[in-house]
Amino acid sequence: MNGKPRNPRAAARGALFVSRGGFRRRHGRAAAAAALFFAAAFCRSHAAALYEIPYARFHEFVIVPESGADVPIVLSGFRRVAADIAFVQLLQYTGGSTLPEDRTGYGRTKELSLRAARLDTNYYGAYLFGAQILAWLKIVNRPQEALDILREGTRRNPDYWPFRAHVAAILSNLKDQPEAVLAELTSVALLPDCPVLTKSVLATMYKTRGRYAQAAAIWKSVLDFSSDPDARRRAAGELERLIDLAREGKAKGPGK
Repeated sequence: MNGKPRNPRAAARGALFVSRGGFRRRHGRAAAAAALFFAAAFCRSHAAALYEIPYARFHEFVIVPESGADVPIVLSGFRRVAADIAFVQLLQYTGGSTLPEDRTGYGRTKELSLRAARLDTNYYGAYLFGAQILAWLKIVNRPQEALDILREGTRRNPDYWPFRAHVAAILSNLKDQPEAVLAELTSVALLPDCPVLTKSVLATMYKTRGRYAQAAAIWKSVLDFSSDPDARRRAAGELERLIDLAREGKAKGPGK
């Protein structure tokens, strides 16, 4: 060999350096891969939480003799078309030429209503139509089924206040449920787009019961969300009166 003989110690140090470098490269790539895997898993779960599909899943669809084409139409990207067809079939069922005359009539109203509603969960009319038939048609008179439909509508569309208003109306027609009615109406009244008239009625109900804090919360929602100057002026005046009434109540003390 030409040149100086190779130093064994230097050769050993070089081999160790190469070995360590390879070790670092291999384990560095493994660590990077693991980090990417966990980052992807986190992003996927976070995205699923933020962008969860608002529609009913296929296993939630209501299966009836008329629903054979529901899934193919939905898979084609036409959920609303499928819901429209289902709603028309609901209308045909409830408005047929032969109307039942006993309380067992319209037995399929709930399932047909939910079929249309689950095909397109934003189809408010499907919930309301079926619930109104079940709750207010005397020959049907099945308010519990109406409440089931409306509560599913509320769960899927929490900002659509008419569902809660209908629930409150049905509960008010039943006996011994005043607190349930107030609870439903309160959830309606605190929504931004609830009419001021509905808010004022409920606030007055609370005020006459001496529940000034609940009444004040409703009038405050008028101040927060209403752009009507007259409504805002009234709300401010009612809040002042409620504060005075609450102070008087505390000054008198319980039972005085």
